[in-house]
Amino acid sequence: MAVQVTELVDGIFFACSMNHCLPEVKSFWNLLNIWAQITRNGSNHIASDSKLASFERWFPHNNIERPIRIPFRKIMENYRRESINSLQPPPFPRRIFHFEAEKIAELKAKVNSEEEDGVISNKISSLQAILAQVWRSVIKNQNLDPEEEVTYRFLVAARSRISHPPIPDNYFGITVRFATVTMKVRDLVGDGGRGRFALEMNNMVTSYTEERIKRDFEAGVQIPTMRSLRSRIGKIMGTSSSPRVNFYAIDFGWGRPVAVRGGPANAKSWKLMVDAGIEEGSLGIELSASCELLEALGKEPEFKHAVAPPSLRWLPAELSNKVARTRL
Repeated sequence: MAVQVTELVDGIFFACSMNHCLPEVKSFWNLLNIWAQITRNGSNHIASDSKLASFERWFPHNNIERPIRIPFRKIMENYRRESINSLQPPPFPRRIFHFEAEKIAELKAKVNSEEEDGVISNKISSLQAILAQVWRSVIKNQNLDPEEEVTYRFLVAARSRISHPPIPDNYFGITVRFATVTMKVRDLVGDGGRGRFALEMNNMVTSYTEERIKRDFEAGVQIPTMRSLRSRIGKIMGTSSSPRVNFYAIDFGWGRPVAVRGGPANAKSWKLMVDAGIEEGSLGIELSASCELLEALGKEPEFKHAVAPPSLRWLPAELSNKVARTRL
């Protein structure tokens, strides 16, 4: 874990980085929240409902042999081989887009009506509707072959889906599972594409039952793997962070944050980071992609209608490592 505090002319920039193999975003958020309480009030005045981190490891049952043996040498050999044959991109610039509560509700209604032939079913969540709009616009502005397949990668929260044994709410670790939706370009950018994609995402999330999560966990223990996605820049994108944890609510005693930004690791591939917005009910999206795509998104009518004006200008790659260092 590394922390850097930079004193500015008119404020403080607080940067915190942690190896993502240790915590997911909720664990990280809980840690910063407790830290902020101690900073404001001292260690003897932590709120009774605060979630002090639990470092006890969770396993689906007691039959898993521990410690878990991970063949790092074999995994790294495969990873290096894939990396040699993949595109090695430079850090990508980023642009921040804001979605206001009113626009989010409007977009959610539109996407729900698309996926049910004009009947609003409310299956699609606000977040799924936004991700569908962003991904559709990203693919639409690349002039790809309509028959090509594109893949969106996202995370499914497993913590609330497990009951035997339950995962404590203050569990400090990784509980999310990787999920993907792959579609042909024509199906995504054509009429009803947003609703089609959002419904696929919704169905994928629903498919992660307790039984499936435990089965995937055990398979991962038996055959550990490492993913490499760099060879398909532009045709694949992933989502990180979560609007369910509000970094704007963290107050170290200096006042609430005025901005939340991702770190330089997010600029190594095309990536979308989504967080709760500074206004209640709003969302903020930080998108890493090529300069050409970020400029195109800012001009596209369908996308502009959903985004709150004015959106911030994109951050050049050479500034990303300096200006947007980490989470807060």
